[in-house]
Amino acid sequence: MRTRLMTTLVLVAGLMLVVGQALAQPQLPTFQSGDVLRADQLNRIVEQVRRNANAAGSSGGGATHTVDCNAGETIQSKVDAAQPGDTIVITGTCNEAVVVNKDDIMLDGGRSAVIDAMDFDDAAIFVDGRQNVTIKGLTVQNGLFGIKIVEGAAVWLEDFTARNSRIKSGHDSGNGIMAVQSTSVVLAGAIISDGNERHGLGVYRGSGAVVVGNATVEERRLPPASLQTDDNGEHGIQVSESSALAVFSAYAGNTAVRTRDNKKYSGIEVNSGSSLIVVGADFTATGNASSGLAVGGSSSAGFYGWADQSKGVTAVFDDNESSGITVWGSSSLQVWDDGVEVNITSSNNSGSGLGIFNGSAAEFSSPDAQPSSRLTFNNNRWDGISIDNNGTLASSFPSEIKNNGYEGVDAWGSSYAYLKGATVADNTGHGVEVNSNSSAYLDSITVTGNGGSGIFAVTTSSAHLNASHIENSGEDGIQTGNNSTVHIYATTITGNAGHGIAAYNHAFVQAFQDVGSSITGNDNHGLTAWNGASFQLYNATITGNTNNAISVSFGSRFYLSGGTVTGTISCDDSVLSQGDWLCPANN
Repeated sequence: MRTRLMTTLVLVAGLMLVVGQALAQPQLPTFQSGDVLRADQLNRIVEQVRRNANAAGSSGGGATHTVDCNAGETIQSKVDAAQPGDTIVITGTCNEAVVVNKDDIMLDGGRSAVIDAMDFDDAAIFVDGRQNVTIKGLTVQNGLFGIKIVEGAAVWLEDFTARNSRIKSGHDSGNGIMAVQSTSVVLAGAIISDGNERHGLGVYRGSGAVVVGNATVEERRLPPASLQTDDNGEHGIQVSESSALAVFSAYAGNTAVRTRDNKKYSGIEVNSGSSLIVVGADFTATGNASSGLAVGGSSSAGFYGWADQSKGVTAVFDDNESSGITVWGSSSLQVWDDGVEVNITSSNNSGSGLGIFNGSAAEFSSPDAQPSSRLTFNNNRWDGISIDNNGTLASSFPSEIKNNGYEGVDAWGSSYAYLKGATVADNTGHGVEVNSNSSAYLDSITVTGNGGSGIFAVTTSSAHLNASHIENSGEDGIQTGNNSTVHIYATTITGNAGHGIAAYNHAFVQAFQDVGSSITGNDNHGLTAWNGASFQLYNATITGNTNNAISVSFGSRFYLSGGTVTGTISCDDSVLSQGDWLCPANN
């Protein structure tokens, strides 16, 4: 397994509780291209999370107090009187705003109690710097926040719902769950934060949140965890200002995150030097007003399978009003399957399936030569994958990139794309476009049925094709121009509506020695070059094309060695030909 990384990931758990104390300065994970998680690192992370969970769940060893809000009792009076280790059991609907002002206490709503803060301009629950606070089985609603956790507090939330938090002018309000200023939050069981006027979950200013399922806490096995942040007014989840959100499934049964139909921005935004880490868990971000997942401002997101626990990942980013996944501003997206199945789908979005911009990178990699993982970028209104302004894509996952409104893969502005085992089919524009000083290495890909050219490489760009198949393009199989270069190795170019290969304006096409390529059955010329372009082909088969086998003009040249050429070779007087197949005038 390739590994360098991420020793800092082991410190993710340090974002949570360490022997009941929140860290003043959480250590955040960082990503670099090519980094992956090792099994031993994952195991250490999970063990730390379990220890932290035990610490967080230590509330409740003292006295038990009961509150019947329907009888007029208040939670606050019992919190004020509580001692460390006490549990406050709540029933009914409580019309108050609660300030947790004690360490090591538990609020237990039995999955039925409600705190309604509608008559108070405050958070339904406010935790300021307190440690070992456990809050479970409660619904909070109609406050300026559902729960606001600040100043290094350490809180365990379990089976918790926050809804209808509202914005008040002049206040940073409207979040269902808000962790800010070096706080630490563990999210367990069913966590729901829906219908808030701003964000469902906000993690800010050096804070950290962990969603963890199946951990053992004080000899109690937790069920698989779920985090749901739907129908919020802005983001479903926002992680910003050097913060982190980690999602783990420790044992059987995947933890799941869902962020859907958020009204103004992305399902999840990771910004300003922050991180998202998903290990052996499932993730859904669909129907949002902007991207499903947006990673920007020198931030990172990673989705990891976990072979030792047979934990795969399924992540879906469909039907969003911008791109399914957007990575921008020197940020990174990493997907490592660890030999178990990791499937990423980003389809039916109003933008691209995946957008990589402004010095950012996305990598999809596996220890297996033929991974079972899969990428799907279909039916997006723009490109399947868009890469621009020094962006980088590297993928060894089998991919399906089909029926997109523009290009299947579009690399612009000094960008780079590596694709292995992809099917790029039936896109409205080109199959793969490489433009404006960009480059692509395409290994064992199938490019078929696209409306433009199969491969379109122009403006000082380059494309390298190995063991690939280009068929049924609406224009040329391969078109290259304006000082660009295309290298071909063991590639078939057949049945395209235009030329097999067209080169112009000082472009260069080379088919490497020893393993010949095939250029057959195209509806115009097999090869054509003009305005100073050139070909160098070895052992190529050029047969059955509708017009000339080779048509070269206006100061272009070609060199053909070996192979088979059937059909006419057409040249004007400015053409230079060498090798085994020549212009008629050079014979």
